[in-house]
Amino acid sequence: MSDPGTTLAARIARLHRLAAFEARLSDPDDPAFENVPASYEDGEMVQMPWWDARPVGMELLRSLREDGWLRPFNWIAWSSTPRGSKLLGSLDGLDDANEEELVRILTTLVRQDRFFDGALASAIQGGYVPHVCRRAGELADALEGEAVPS
Repeated sequence: MSDPGTTLAARIARLHRLAAFEARLSDPDDPAFENVPASYEDGEMVQMPWWDARPVGMELLRSLREDGWLRPFNWIAWSSTPRGSKLLGSLDGLDDANEEELVRILTTLVRQDRFFDGALASAIQGGYVPHVCRRAGELADALEGEAVPS
């Protein structure tokens, strides 16, 4: 899944850009998504409830798209594998996730949200996506350590 032409410096920069979202996505005063309640007229529902992306949510989605974190693959099948289930099932599962697995995780979360409105918002509010961002920072730091000449 990785682009063999991507330089180490570009990978590190991409990981740091994702890591920068950790604090922003954890801010309860500036949620990435807002639940818009149903609308009623004369006791009849005229608009179903939905999730609206706020500025930080829009920035996150744009960054994921522009930085190549969202890629086509069979995310449904992958999420059912033992590794996919481990990574998606708990925050602890992310502790050893690699860069390519972050691609799979983020793609899966965004695609799930397409079919289950609010799935991404729930993953952010529950701390899962901020933890993914923290893991990206850890990977960037590790790559920077490798890049330092001995």
